[in-house]
Amino acid sequence: MSEFLLNVEESLGLARWVLPPGQMDVVEQMVRTHDLPEIVARLLNVRGVAPEQLECFLNPRLATDFPDPFSLAGMTAMAEDLAQAVIDGRRIAVFGDFDVDGATSTAIFVRFFRSLGIEVPFYIPDRMKEGYGPNETALRILKDKGAEIVLICDCGVTAFDVIAAGRKMGLEIYVFDHHEAEETLPEAAHIINPKRKDDTSGLRMLAACGVVFMACVAECEAARERLFYAARPAGSAAERVAGYCGAGDGMRYGAADGGQPPACPCRVCADGKTEQSGDCGTL
Repeated sequence: MSEFLLNVEESLGLARWVLPPGQMDVVEQMVRTHDLPEIVARLLNVRGVAPEQLECFLNPRLATDFPDPFSLAGMTAMAEDLAQAVIDGRRIAVFGDFDVDGATSTAIFVRFFRSLGIEVPFYIPDRMKEGYGPNETALRILKDKGAEIVLICDCGVTAFDVIAAGRKMGLEIYVFDHHEAEETLPEAAHIINPKRKDDTSGLRMLAACGVVFMACVAECEAARERLFYAARPAGSAAERVAGYCGAGDGMRYGAADGGQPPACPCRVCADGKTEQSGDCGTL
């Protein structure tokens, strides 16, 4: 077996593409038992995928491979509080960052609550005028629209001052983020982030939209325990969220979803007439 990646000893930029050696006996086992090309087996091996994990990695199944949302630090308490807020009819709003991850996270929450018959106001900041992260003006606008709870997506884990200002307004702030967290966290009602220092879920690869999706699954479970779905039609859209998938499953099954194109987050936001949004080029 060549030590060079794809047998290329030197690139046009004079770089040498060399793979770490890995465990060649394990590589040969992967090639033999799963009929994999040698280069694929070597890459999987050096990335730490063990032979017994191969089937799950290559052919994930929803029934067996969906990660546990409640393994994320703080998820149980958050899901219980959010489910109770929905049952009690409290007003919920969403703030999402301006980029693709933030817009997608916002769209997931909007569609999720819409499937429950709840229209939530949401706010996406203008990238050039407002910059990154939540701001007091946006929270005030959502507050004036009747929000009691604001779900902040794809930012907020270091927004100490803004979250403190939101609390002074009387808002409950929930943060769903994936950026690096500091040793201390803002005083939000809940912060779900796999990069919290106390998180042991092993789900650091999740983007914010993955964290939000996990939160929707967890809320569904908490709502089901409170018999929220007992009077609703079986298989309603929100309830089906709990049967969906994790990171690898999402890519596999999302791409194979009946050949239907995914909903564009920009379109979902536009349909909801967000208070602020740029064109797709600024998301």
